[in-house]
Amino acid sequence: MITRRQLLIGGTAAIAVTAMRSRAWSWSPPTTSRSAAPVASPLDQILGESRAIRALRDAAGETLEHFAGRRRPPPILIAGETGTGKQLLARAMHRAGLRTDAPFLSICVSAIPDVLLDSELFGFERSARMTKPGLVQVAYGGTLFLKEAALIGSSLRSAVVATIERGTVQRVGGSRLEPADVWAIASSTFPLEKDLGGWTFRDLFSPLVPVVLTVPPLRERDDDVLLLADHFLARHCGEYGRPAMALSPDARIALCEYRWPGNVRELSNVMERAVLMSEADRLDPDDLALGRAARMSPVNSFRWKPPRAGARPRRRARQT
Repeated sequence: MITRRQLLIGGTAAIAVTAMRSRAWSWSPPTTSRSAAPVASPLDQILGESRAIRALRDAAGETLEHFAGRRRPPPILIAGETGTGKQLLARAMHRAGLRTDAPFLSICVSAIPDVLLDSELFGFERSARMTKPGLVQVAYGGTLFLKEAALIGSSLRSAVVATIERGTVQRVGGSRLEPADVWAIASSTFPLEKDLGGWTFRDLFSPLVPVVLTVPPLRERDDDVLLLADHFLARHCGEYGRPAMALSPDARIALCEYRWPGNVRELSNVMERAVLMSEADRLDPDDLALGRAARMSPVNSFRWKPPRAGARPRRRARQT
């Protein structure tokens, strides 16, 4: 039995359907208000408000927009001193690009001997049961970050360039070509015009890196030192479960006057060491130990000395 309430609901629905079918009814989705929060770009992970770092973010964003419609973005070289955040930029560009759902693999060229580097990159094939895919195939559809690419040998460098240009890879010991779709991002601490046996770094890697992005050192980012220091201080306090800590005015002056030879990595290490070693909630210049990291390290506080020649080992006292 249909109740009066159900009849009223059904009548209301029928009126709504009739009105939607009539030409007099026009409906449009609600407009988005300006208060809606914009989607943050992965490039915003590169913290800084200085002119140099803003120019770097703009250049990286323009590069991604220019090659957004391509099947594969071009290889990119990220140049800069050690500790400036080259891998952070590469990972941010990977997440901001069209391959964000694909893997991001990083390989440090200087940490692998030359005789093993080709097997790590291209894989090897000794028999039907002994095969191993290389990082080029593991990162299929994604990004491969080559750290310290200037240390790649000349013969292997040609194979890397051919693999990227052709989109195919041949395993060490194998005879067939297999597809390889990878976005290569290389980094190097060497200057682009450095002499490498009669050739410059730019000449040797020009086929591999048509696009070059340079990460500025921290000494050229004076406006970002305090911003990064507060960021690392808050992060390390959260990681180690310490209460919130702050920098005194003298500590901020010391941070701005220091030249930072280790760049952003050194700044992060200074903040981490201060969080671990200081007992106060307000850090002074002595707590930062700028330029005295090796002498202030607890590892070097005790130095083992070898016994003198002919010296007898000490006997442990008997416990009574």
